[in-house]
Amino acid sequence: MTGTDSDEVTAQRSNAFKDLNVFRNQVAPRARQIVGSWPVLVAVAGALLTTLGIVALPVRHTPIAEIAAMGFTYASISLAACVSGLVLSLALPGDNRLRKWSNMTGSVEAKSVLSDLLFTFFWAACAQLAVLLVCFGAVLFGGTLRIGEPAPLPVSHVAALIFSFTVVVYSLAQLFVVLQTLVQVGVLVIMEEQAASAEHKVGTK
Repeated sequence: MTGTDSDEVTAQRSNAFKDLNVFRNQVAPRARQIVGSWPVLVAVAGALLTTLGIVALPVRHTPIAEIAAMGFTYASISLAACVSGLVLSLALPGDNRLRKWSNMTGSVEAKSVLSDLLFTFFWAACAQLAVLLVCFGAVLFGGTLRIGEPAPLPVSHVAALIFSFTVVVYSLAQLFVVLQTLVQVGVLVIMEEQAASAEHKVGTK
């Protein structure tokens, strides 16, 4: 191994250790992508529409604690789905392909395709954790209050609804991203396997 190769390996290891600081070296470099992504836009629009329409829906009579209980159930299941998706995305490609992806440049400077893949599932799981926190806050501060009453709703109630629905809709969008990513990983594996098979057939002729 030459001095240049040794320096390159050392630099790669240094970058890998820096990535262990998740929020500084994983979240922060992707902050602009996160804020400008379609799940954020869908979450804000969905939260505004739901908040505006909730006073006209039958659910307005439901105590906040009951809605939060459904949120707890959803977030627990979706969090498990994100973790399972992460495991599948690492197990499906195989060691050689993961090694290849770890050396391919990702969507962010100094980040690999594999880093992008791992971050997708990590961020989706964080969104589900945020739903759990929102539900806990709803039970703590909302309790037996009805979600859409009294009319007109106090400003603080409206603000809490908008924030809560934004988090919930965003988590749903992130769950869709997880499913989409799993499909993309599967398609990519199939494409690479077909390409390798075609090259093998050409080589044996």
